[in-house]
Amino acid sequence: MKQKFALAVACSLMLTVQTSAMARETACGYDGVEPAAAPAPAPTKLVIKAGALFDFDSDVCKQPGTAQLNSFAEKVKAGMTLEKLTIVGHTDSKGSDAYNDALGLRRANSVANYLKAKGVTANSVDIKGMGEKQPVDTNDTETGRANNRRVEITIETVK
Repeated sequence: MKQKFALAVACSLMLTVQTSAMARETACGYDGVEPAAAPAPAPTKLVIKAGALFDFDSDVCKQPGTAQLNSFAEKVKAGMTLEKLTIVGHTDSKGSDAYNDALGLRRANSVANYLKAKGVTANSVDIKGMGEKQPVDTNDTETGRANNRRVEITIETVK
């Protein structure tokens, strides 16, 4: 009988000690579950109209579009750590698919080289020419075509 009582007391003491430790952890904000990692910041997209950045059928960066690139470069140099940049050149539907794909790629490369010259670096840079494949507006009007001619820079920062 004494052995059963001693075992019951020992089990009761262990349970009390475990319960007290768990209560302390819970009171201190620890519930036994490891916190989830903070979610990565959502990518940011900078869109520059091609008309502001390039002359017709050109891939040479010009004002006033370079002012937007300069502003972005200054923000990065002020302390933003870039994980990945994706630079995509888009065109309207004037011209052949092959020509527009190549023009979009040349424009994306031009923007990437401009940013690099301004000191912008990222762990990964992805450059694409989409040509006329992803319009944001109609290609039936001049205004629509102007909206489709653009360079998109998707910015992913380190968490």
